[in-house]
Amino acid sequence: MSTVTVDEFIKSFYMKDGYYHTTALELLGEDDINEENFSKAVLSMLDDDEVMFTYDDSNSDNSEAMLFYKNNNRLIYEYIFKENEKFDFNLSYITWTYPDFIDLTFKELNIFVSKLKEYIFDNNIPLEIKMNKTQKRVLENPRSDDEYPELNDKQVKRIKILANFGISIFIALILFLSVLVGYLMNNLNYTLIGFSSGLIIMGIYYAIGIKLKWRHVYCMLQKSNRHKMTPNDINWHSISKIDLIGFPITFLILGLIIGVAAFLI
Repeated sequence: MSTVTVDEFIKSFYMKDGYYHTTALELLGEDDINEENFSKAVLSMLDDDEVMFTYDDSNSDNSEAMLFYKNNNRLIYEYIFKENEKFDFNLSYITWTYPDFIDLTFKELNIFVSKLKEYIFDNNIPLEIKMNKTQKRVLENPRSDDEYPELNDKQVKRIKILANFGISIFIALILFLSVLVGYLMNNLNYTLIGFSSGLIIMGIYYAIGIKLKWRHVYCMLQKSNRHKMTPNDINWHSISKIDLIGFPITFLILGLIIGVAAFLI
């Protein structure tokens, strides 16, 4: 298939009965250059922070459509399908799609959803927004911009190192000191009591970190949930209450169990 120009893609969009329609997908094919020109065409059509809903004319029943959003010369482009008279738009996998695939920050997600809801209402778009529990908590509880100052790259790296290895280093240090004390005192109970005390201190430390909202503790919780660590994009409502309570309590309970075992031996 030949290369389609930006202007040709722009001309593939038109208005019908108050809604945008396009034949762009019939032009796209599998050419990477066409994909690039298509994204550039959409960007040129939108103002910053503008949303656009467009029916895909490759389906005559208007059952498929595209949703676009432009911000700071970046583009969100999602293909959506109609179910039960409405289009479903799931936020769970939302990313910037052009010029690079990048996750939205919590702030960007909040702005996008706000603009999208406004657009749906103003233009009577048959679209329903769906989201996971984490996104719902974050959108209901946006953080203040001045709550966390922006970190530079070196500071971000230190936070990630601390989050990645903090628990392991802490436990290794506690274990070393406990074994050393037990060896010097020639008594296994001292080793168990020392290790128990260390775990309890860890639990208290992480409880304080959650209470005071320390960045590295937030990143530890992200890591424990196998989420990407974001030291410059923090919203504690993205962490479930079970994790906020369970993380420090796990160390406290383990410490108490080992402590009781030490006195029973």
